[in-house]
Amino acid sequence: HCTMVSDSPELQSRPTKCMLCVFRFVRIVGACCATALIIVGILGFTNIFNLHQIANSVFYVSFGFLFLCAEARFGMFLYYFSFMKTALGLGLCYVFVGLRALGMTEPNPDPKTKYYEPYRNTNV
Repeated sequence: HCTMVSDSPELQSRPTKCMLCVFRFVRIVGACCATALIIVGILGFTNIFNLHQIANSVFYVSFGFLFLCAEARFGMFLYYFSFMKTALGLGLCYVFVGLRALGMTEPNPDPKTKYYEPYRNTNV
């Protein structure tokens, strides 16, 4: 169970053993998500005739490696990407890439509209 060792103010700022386990778990989950992002990006290179798909794949592979470096806390990397040092900055990056992945779109083949549609299986 997660309780503080003492109620004194100077000890309340230190993370407890339970909190450290939660932080470690979140880092492991983040590294697993980054690895999955890299795998999805590599699998996206199978369609080499679709420029949009290749651009998405490069995006996913590069951000996957960025997230792995951030979760591993590489000092030189965090020097250049200092916004990824904080939980807020890293979390906002995850939200950005996640929303980008959910909105995977390709241009609508209908020239009458200027909107984008999600990928559809046109072989049906």
